[in-house]
Amino acid sequence: MKRILLFLITLMMVLSLVGCSPNRFISPRTRCLALRVVAIHSLLGTTGPNYWEPVIILEEDDFGRILFTFQGRAIMSEDGFGVSFNLLAVLIVQRIPGSFRHAYFYDGVNFIVHQVAPGDRSPPVLTEATARERFTEEQLEQLKEENDWNRELNEDRFFRVPVSWGDKGRYMTRVSEETRREAFSAVSEGFLRSLNAPLSMDRNGNIIYFIRDASVDRDTQEWTFYSSFLFMFDRDGNLIEGTGVKELTDLWDYREELLEFKRANGWSFSYRDVG
Repeated sequence: MKRILLFLITLMMVLSLVGCSPNRFISPRTRCLALRVVAIHSLLGTTGPNYWEPVIILEEDDFGRILFTFQGRAIMSEDGFGVSFNLLAVLIVQRIPGSFRHAYFYDGVNFIVHQVAPGDRSPPVLTEATARERFTEEQLEQLKEENDWNRELNEDRFFRVPVSWGDKGRYMTRVSEETRREAFSAVSEGFLRSLNAPLSMDRNGNIIYFIRDASVDRDTQEWTFYSSFLFMFDRDGNLIEGTGVKELTDLWDYREELLEFKRANGWSFSYRDVG
């Protein structure tokens, strides 16, 4: 069993490097990292970046945008973070500068998500073919349209995230554990039984956390889930009053709900001041 697990991890690492091999003089490993960072700052319930979560480039446009697929673990599944990849998404990154200090994308509209079947602990190894089987051509074309595919770059819409192996939760520690505990406990069955993960931080220091209230049976290790919520904290680490909490109604098709939540709380969708 250990040998099989080691083989699978090695295979995923090899595939992730192959999938990120660039046409330009860019390190595949660094490019993979930048794509993973964009994925985890776009998709709810993710942590990392984790080197074992594969990314594969599907297309690149004339202006350097990248259409790629990401397969990873998230707290969306019915086994919590689980032991298998339970999340499959296609995303678009607008720009990855040669310095690799930051990556840029259109926040909130740069991804589509496919729900992996509940209980599926052995999804197929990610390849371009398997990714394209799970997303229709119409879905991919719509995603491209929303992200200005093959149009001039529009930096005024760029959301910026730092490219680093450090877990994204580290730079969100300005929200104290006590503050998070109080906010989560107010709506959940109990913070200690809950699964939570930060999503991202905007230019003004606002931070989004995602929580699923859950419990696990110690004997069977089966999870029981309750409600799921979004929380937004301001730059001082305080929960935004009134509109800073939102219960999600759909754990997989949540793009519009997340956008609505961000807009209601003054989220900055650009790293630049645009008036």
